[in-house]
Amino acid sequence: AIPPPLETSLKKSDSETHRSPLPSIPHLTEKEAREALLKEVSTHFCYGKGAARDMAIIDIKHSMAFHV
Repeated sequence: AIPPPLETSLKKSDSETHRSPLPSIPHLTEKEAREALLKEVSTHFCYGKGAARDMAIIDIKHSMAFHV
């Protein structure tokens, strides 16, 4: 069996960890978020739209996710 690599060999160099800034994204309004949710619900036969239609949207937190 081969032992796991040492922690120092796992660290990336500064050039590997530098990323360009992400583009700004438009913020969704409550109406846009609800419309998107209702559209998604409508694509699933077993999903009911009542919760998506009636839920109280208290806060929308904007973030980006990406895979490297």
